[in-house]
Amino acid sequence: MTDPWLALLDRFEADLDEATAVLAPWTPPSTPLPAHLTDRAHSVLRRQQERIALMGEVLDDVRHQLDVLRRVPDGRWDAPAYLDVNG
Repeated sequence: MTDPWLALLDRFEADLDEATAVLAPWTPPSTPLPAHLTDRAHSVLRRQQERIALMGEVLDDVRHQLDVLRRVPDGRWDAPAYLDVNG
């Protein structure tokens, strides 16, 4: 019989290892986390927090790029146009 906590931690680690992981909803096992898995669970939590922070940075970058794109005028131009992306 597989320990449900081992299976859950294996799944979390595998999800974190996949760059395009799609996380499915989860429920904790009905038993308390065994003491010998505490360090591993903390490691998984730390990696999840790092991933969340990274995704926040990526989201900020995408928002900035979208803001810049919104400044580009619509329509056709008869002459070259320059766009100040820094201002």
